[in-house]
Amino acid sequence: MDCLFCKIIKREIPADIVYEDDHVLAFNDIGPQAPTHQLIIPKSISRRSMISMKPTSPR
Repeated sequence: MDCLFCKIIKREIPADIVYEDDHVLAFNDIGPQAPTHQLIIPKSISRRSMISMKPTSPR
């Protein structure tokens, strides 16, 4: 099963893409919390990297 970001990278889910290169994809958030709210994701997402991510405290 692919994650949401994997589906966006594969263009299986539409996204308002604002930048793309060989390594990353940037797109506008569908529920922005600020006037400019974009997400930048790596194009090579592995299950291991997703599991090893640790939550951070809000600033």
